Amino acid sequence: MRPLALLLAGVAVIGTLGFLGYFSYARQTRLAAQSAGGVRMELRALHPVAAKYYADHHRRPGVERLRDEHEISSSTRIIDPWGHIFLIACSPERIEVMSVGPDGKKGTDDDIVVSE
Repeated sequence: MRPLALLLAGVAVIGTLGFLGYFSYARQTRLAAQSAGGVRMELRALHPVAAKYYADHHRRPGVERLRDEHEISSSTRIIDPWGHIFLIACSPERIEVMSVGPDGKKGTDDDIVVSE
């Protein structure tokens, strides 16, 4: 194969891979945004249940405890789309229900927190 033809073939392959990579990244970004919206809705539904449990029992409920004690349905999702269990933090002043987000680390920018 001549050097020019080889160069053009290489450029075409790299361009195609870049094009496919861009659309894959754009799709993942869009799916992550949709997942975050769905997680926020689920956390909003869990928040009043967690608040009532804390008010009634004076202790922090975990989502597993809420499920075990039939405060939420066994079909209620307690794990986010990234495989992390939802967390509940309670104090007399504030109740937070959260997902640690895709990175799995609490206290980072991708956390999704509901504290109404």
